[in-house]
Amino acid sequence: MREYPQDEEVDFAIVGTGAGRATLACCLAEKGFKVVTFDAGAWWRPLEEFASDEAHQSKLYWTDERICDGEAPLELGSNNSSKAVGGSTVHFAMVSLRFRPEWFKSRSLLGYGADWPLDWRDLFVRVEENLGVPDGAAVDTQGGYWCALHGAGRLRRYTADGAVDRDLPLPVSQPTMCAFGGKALDVMYVTSSTDKLTPEQRGSEPLAGSLRRLPPVE
Repeated sequence: MREYPQDEEVDFAIVGTGAGRATLACCLAEKGFKVVTFDAGAWWRPLEEFASDEAHQSKLYWTDERICDGEAPLELGSNNSSKAVGGSTVHFAMVSLRFRPEWFKSRSLLGYGADWPLDWRDLFVRVEENLGVPDGAAVDTQGGYWCALHGAGRLRRYTADGAVDRDLPLPVSQPTMCAFGGKALDVMYVTSSTDKLTPEQRGSEPLAGSLRRLPPVE
């Protein structure tokens, strides 16, 4: 992740770093654009500074004055969430409940509101491809925590202080579990799923659904 000096021009400035806007920022950056994201609050290290319990949730409370701008400014009350890098994604401990598919077509199917310009699959598949859904995990001999990111096609290693240490791309999009074996416990085995893969995806992922042995992890 790059930091830009204040006098350097960028292409996009995105306010908010929750699951939606963080994914947008990532996609734009991968296309070569210069992107800066803004958020209020601290960047918490989960294993050191923040726990998902009621006492620690108070760290996220937004008690500052908040004004909704416009012709008739409205003072908003204090809020019990979102003042952190990651926004409500942090408040809800990475749980992000989905809209039901019919809510995206509420005017056409339910008779109220407006239809979204996006299909639910366009939105959810894009987010899951970039963030992944945490699935099975294992701890290596150095104390690193490896997690299979289902939908993102990779394994991610976290250090003891909660920092992302390594991303390991895989030839399958839906890894489900990782485990260590061998005499030195340095050989990783990864399982994967074929659930809901289209025939085209199955053709491009011949190893999907198999048990794969990876080279020794350094």
